[in-house]
Amino acid sequence: MAATLDKWRKPPHAKSIGIELEGCLSSPPDPIITGYRRMFFAGKDGSIVPTRFSQYGIEWVSQPLTVEWLCRELRWLFNQPMMASWNTNKSCGIHLHVSRLWLNERKAERINKFLHDMPDNARSDYFGRLSNYFCAYLPTLDNSDRYHAVNISNKHTIEFRMFASGGLEWSMWCVRCVQWLIEHASHLNIDALDALYVINGCPWPYD
Repeated sequence: MAATLDKWRKPPHAKSIGIELEGCLSSPPDPIITGYRRMFFAGKDGSIVPTRFSQYGIEWVSQPLTVEWLCRELRWLFNQPMMASWNTNKSCGIHLHVSRLWLNERKAERINKFLHDMPDNARSDYFGRLSNYFCAYLPTLDNSDRYHAVNISNKHTIEFRMFASGGLEWSMWCVRCVQWLIEHASHLNIDALDALYVINGCPWPYD
């Protein structure tokens, strides 16, 4: 899938963000359909552990888009008939890739420190994912391992891996949360993030 995506996915541009959305779909009667859907590429993902025998793991990977455009595409995606069986569990995550033309490593370092210093209950509320093998909260950025909450190992993007996966409203919350982190990197605080969460009214994905 990676080679296909390299040919399909366009280079990130200024103020662009791309999503990798993991979840489970019910197995269709025909062979599993993967490939392109408008601004998304659907591929099987072996790291996802379905909770039911009739499910298979899938990852939706988007083109790099502006925040509002990406939210529109997510609304389109979740309105597709196949997504009626969409289900997520704790093996599923959302990864957001931000163009380095929008977010530099200096600001990413500030965001990383903010995330690292958060208590676990706040991480659970706002992101849905605590520190694990695929998402480590480290005190400083490290470009030698991509499995960090803030991953700087990619050439063109900085990746945020701290989000659990979920439905439409949660997915759009994750996108807007990253936008907020970028735009407020120099003055981040929990109270302001909590206000953003309340305004968006996004429930934790497993409630």
